[in-house]
Amino acid sequence: GFRIMIKFETLTGERLIELKSYFSLRPTGCAESHLAYHLLWRPYYETKYFADERGILWIQKIDYDDQATMLPVCKIEYMRENFRRLQDHFTEIGVKMHMYLVDEEALAAIDPDPSRYEVVEDRDSFDYIYSGDEMRLLPGRKYSKMKNRISRFLRDYGEKAEFVLLGPEDEPEILEFLDHWSSKKESDDALNRLESEETGIREAIRLCREADITIAGVRVGGILEAFSMGTECRKMDMTVTHVEKANTELRGLYNYLEKEFLLHSYPKTGFVNREDDMGLENLRRTKESMHPVRMERKYTILEKE
Repeated sequence: GFRIMIKFETLTGERLIELKSYFSLRPTGCAESHLAYHLLWRPYYETKYFADERGILWIQKIDYDDQATMLPVCKIEYMRENFRRLQDHFTEIGVKMHMYLVDEEALAAIDPDPSRYEVVEDRDSFDYIYSGDEMRLLPGRKYSKMKNRISRFLRDYGEKAEFVLLGPEDEPEILEFLDHWSSKKESDDALNRLESEETGIREAIRLCREADITIAGVRVGGILEAFSMGTECRKMDMTVTHVEKANTELRGLYNYLEKEFLLHSYPKTGFVNREDDMGLENLRRTKESMHPVRMERKYTILEKE
């Protein structure tokens, strides 16, 4: 039969804002179902997109794949058809299809044929989901370490520390903090995700109001020493912390930022998604030690040779 070749175009921040309504078609517990995620990671993935009445389809460079795709953004009833449309595209260009970051509901809807596809659990991309109330109150003994770190921070810097909401006008201050932060950071990430993350962060700051991103930070003695970016999905009663960075020389600042951000910006939200650990050991230990209530599992669908 005659097939229309799907034409993928380069994704820009502005274009993403125009596609905003798609992101309410199927809210999930995963970070990738938020517009902000795509805004932040567009430079890293060199994302191209195609959108029509059936959803948004992506083409991206993911990890070591030059041409790959991520789960489409669409209603669940179009998921399987969109999977097929993407497969047609990959067949056309002569590349085996790899689809990343597929949640359980979507995987069930796609129901890939096991003779043609392999499904692999992607532990490094599981999102950590926490209780909003617990993150705001840190009740009981299991949070004593975090509470102690916050007390220590307040003892050392409480007089000089100020939690602030930030916006596009604060971009120079945020970028100065980031430069300072990344010069100190020893990256153990072979994929160099930090460099392109900064480009994404700049764009997210510029478009934060249109993208419904809340930006906050902590100034210590008038100097920005930590900042955070979050979005909320009311349907899921969940907030996602997309970016969180703090000067590690100020002990306890990370925990102070996390708690204050939720108390001020999301005082009632039931769940907090702190995204994945990217398979980095230190990050995994930290995120597990904060007592997630569950993990948002994700899978990769690989077309067999």
